[in-house]
Amino acid sequence: MLHIRRVELDSAALVGGLVYGLLFTVIGFFQLLFYALSPDARMTLPIYYNPPDSPERMELIFAALNYLIGIILAASSGALAGGIFALAYNFIARRFGGLKLRVE
Repeated sequence: MLHIRRVELDSAALVGGLVYGLLFTVIGFFQLLFYALSPDARMTLPIYYNPPDSPERMELIFAALNYLIGIILAASSGALAGGIFALAYNFIARRFGGLKLRVE
């Protein structure tokens, strides 16, 4: 039986950041696509003529910027959460023992 007694902080932060970032990338893309194809936002698509500074076109631009910034924030918060979880696991595993795995 194997015991996991310690989780490396940098490894947990890397995995947390990648998982959160990828989840937000996929889910956020579908949310952005849904917004772009909704009836309210249809007039902002390039196939319709809108002046470059029209409010409708700016909404889609800000939604895309929100998506890109959201990926960075999600990955950062995932790395932070992964590090905090690793610290909490190491503390609890030191006191009460780590996970026990049976490999067959």
